[in-house]
Amino acid sequence: MPTKPEFSRLVRLEEIAASGGLTEELRASAEECARLAARFGLLKLEHLQAEVTLRMAAGAAVLVTGRLEAQVTQACVVTLEPVASKVVSQFAVRYISSGLAEGLPEDELDLDFTEEDVEPLAGDTIDIGEMVAQYLALALDPYPRKTGAEYAAGREDGAAEVESKEPNPFAILKNLKERG
Repeated sequence: MPTKPEFSRLVRLEEIAASGGLTEELRASAEECARLAARFGLLKLEHLQAEVTLRMAAGAAVLVTGRLEAQVTQACVVTLEPVASKVVSQFAVRYISSGLAEGLPEDELDLDFTEEDVEPLAGDTIDIGEMVAQYLALALDPYPRKTGAEYAAGREDGAAEVESKEPNPFAILKNLKERG
């Protein structure tokens, strides 16, 4: 059973076509921020806002460009203390309808995978809220670290040695080798 996205803003394709293009400003409510924070494992998502532009493009496609800003708090990977940061990200996505693009020659599709992501267009709507949420997830620091936080000293490779009550099997082998 599919679940409803935490931050959903649907735009109908006919609105985009009729207007020649749309620019939407999105702001997540406090409840949406809390649900997104839980989804992405954040300690807190204070605010999320985005400006998204949608326009019809050649080759039965919709070009979506935008910029998002968010204030997030993540757990430090070393100390687990809160680390606050501002996330800013720009994105570009080309949605292509497979049904509409079937009869077009390949050169009319003109896809540039280095400049934009390409997604299939299913149905007659695009959920720009969910798209913004996904780009927020991609822009998060995967290893947030509090300033000055250091890993425990131990070995040369930076990993801390763990004391064990169990005898080390390699130490036992070393003792056997020394005996004889």
